[in-house]
Amino acid sequence: MSKANILFRNADQVERLVKFYNEQKVTFKVKHSQYSTTFDFGKEKIKFVTQTYGIRVFAANRALVKDIKASDDTLELLTRYYATDNHDVRNGLKPKNYGKVINVDIVGAYPNTLINNGLCTIETYRRLMNLPKMERLPAIGMIAKKATVFSYENGECIEWDVEVGEFANIFYFLIYEIDRIMKFCKQIAGEYYIMHWVDGVFLEPYTPRQILEDIQDFLKKHKYLFRFENISSFKVVREDDMINFEIVKNKELKTFKFADKRMNENYNEILNVLQNDTLYLQRDTAPDLQLPYGVSAADFQDIFK
Repeated sequence: MSKANILFRNADQVERLVKFYNEQKVTFKVKHSQYSTTFDFGKEKIKFVTQTYGIRVFAANRALVKDIKASDDTLELLTRYYATDNHDVRNGLKPKNYGKVINVDIVGAYPNTLINNGLCTIETYRRLMNLPKMERLPAIGMIAKKATVFSYENGECIEWDVEVGEFANIFYFLIYEIDRIMKFCKQIAGEYYIMHWVDGVFLEPYTPRQILEDIQDFLKKHKYLFRFENISSFKVVREDDMINFEIVKNKELKTFKFADKRMNENYNEILNVLQNDTLYLQRDTAPDLQLPYGVSAADFQDIFK
């Protein structure tokens, strides 16, 4: 078994090492993933990591993999394609400081989606939920591990390959399923919807109480834990087709950005919003939206009675 020396990853250092070993005509492989880069010389390895995790993270991942293998639905889920877009904004979102807004946030979105779809046991679910948030995602995300492997010989890269985890598609399914839940919340919120990002939807501060109760009932019905939170500051800045968000939540500033996929679809609406001081509101609908896996149409319609 080869031995590995573990160091923290630095992009410049990795690049210098590749150049050095190529100059020495060494035969080696470099395996690069999101969390680590490994130099493999056969009997020896050098591993650079972005972060180290405790044994409980790997133990939780092993328990999850065991449950996924045992699930009756795994083989079917592995054969399907799942879009991994996990965000959206309303048509013609105006760049401005919205001030206070309402955030409906799913708590433990990934573990809840796993157990709701029969992909983990209650014991594994509890183990995942007991992990701090910063450890929970890696414990689950490891099933989607992906790495690019470069092979070097006589100072040149002779081939490269991509390695994908056996259950990566299960992770993509989780992203897809959570986004579908967000899209239903968007549909319920209508014109009061501002945007959603991963597992949280943001609404206008004057959203009617009935709509908030409808969203609450929908999430309860589908067994998702959630919380309502007040966002003290919500700022939107546009840079061409990119939308930048600056959000103050619990006195902590969070920033993220993504391309506005509606920009080309709604170019005229966006021009209208940018050129006028009044916000054009449109009740978004999703005619092709499918219900979450295992949920009948009647259950969803009950919300609107």
